[in-house]
Amino acid sequence: SKCGEVAVADETENSGNFGPEKIWPLVAAGFAIVFGWQYFQKQSAAPADVAYLRYEDGGDVASKPVTMAECKAAPDRIWVSSDEFTECIAYVFTPAVNPGGRALVFFNGDVPKPDRARNMRPESWQGERNRSAEAARAFGLSTVVMGRPGTFGSTGFHQAGGMRDDAYVMNQALDLLKQRHGFTTLMLAGQSGGARLIAQLLALQRSDIACAAMASGAYDLPQLIDGSRSRTNIWGQHARRYLVPMREAGNIPKIAGQRLFVIGDPADKIAEFSEQRAWADKLRELGHGVSLLEAKGNGKDNHGLADAGITAAGACANGRSDAEIAAAIKRQ
Repeated sequence: SKCGEVAVADETENSGNFGPEKIWPLVAAGFAIVFGWQYFQKQSAAPADVAYLRYEDGGDVASKPVTMAECKAAPDRIWVSSDEFTECIAYVFTPAVNPGGRALVFFNGDVPKPDRARNMRPESWQGERNRSAEAARAFGLSTVVMGRPGTFGSTGFHQAGGMRDDAYVMNQALDLLKQRHGFTTLMLAGQSGGARLIAQLLALQRSDIACAAMASGAYDLPQLIDGSRSRTNIWGQHARRYLVPMREAGNIPKIAGQRLFVIGDPADKIAEFSEQRAWADKLRELGHGVSLLEAKGNGKDNHGLADAGITAAGACANGRSDAEIAAAIKRQ
C-alpha cells in the first residue's frame, strides 16, 4: 500500500538519525558490557604476590615492588590481600609492660605532594617511633602507629580524600595486627586523614573499638580543588569510590561503654570546626556517646592535632572523664 511505502521510505530516510527507540537499546548494551566486564574482572582476579611502593618524586611517580615473601618476613609489615587489593602495610609497635590485650593505634594525616618521596624513606619513621614510645610510656598501653596506603612505608598510592578501598585495606590490616599481637580491644586515634579513616572503620561496623579520638578530620563528601563538594552519579549515590562517613554513619553499631571524641580547632584553616561539630552532632543524633572537644592546632593552619588525639584515646583507655580529657588536650 501507499501507506506502507511511505512508512518504509520514512524509515529509510531516518535510518541515520538517533531516535529514542535506538538510544535505549544502546544504553542497555552499554550497561551489559560494563557490568559484564566488572563481573569477569572479579571472577578472574586472584590475589597478587607483589605490592608496589608508589610515591611522587620530582613530578614522576616512582614504583618499587615488594613481594609477599619480603613483606611477611618483616616484623613491622602486614601483608593484606583480597580479590580487590594487595598491599604491604608498615607499622611501628611499642609493647606495654602489661599488655592486657589492649592497644592504642594511631593513624596520621595526609602527606603533601612535596613531602611524599621523603615520607616513604625509612628515616621518616623515626618521629613515629618516638611518638609510639612516648604514648606507650604515658598511658601504659601497647602502642602502634600504622602507615595508611602510600604513607610511611606502606605500599599503595597515597590519595587524599578517603578512598573506599583504602578503608577496606586498613580494616583488614587491623584484624591481622590483632591476630599477630594478641590484641582484643582497640583505642584508635587519628589526625586529619587518619581521623577520617577512623570514622570509616566505625562505619564498617567494627565492634572492638572502645575509644576513638578523631582530630581535625573531614567526614562529608570530598572537596574538589575549587572548594565544592564532589557530585553524585545518576542514581544519586554520593561518590561511590569514596566511603563517606557522614553518609554511612547509620551503619555504625551502638556499643555499650564505647566513647567517641571529635576534636578540632575553631581556627583550623584546613578542616573547619563546623565540620567537626556536624560530625559530632550526627553521631549524637544516632545515639552514640560522643564529646566535641576544642584544642589548639599546630602549624600555620592550626590543623595539627595528633598529640591531642593520642592523649584523648589514651586517657579514655585509662578511665579519665570527659572533663579531664578536655582539660588535658587544652593544656597541649
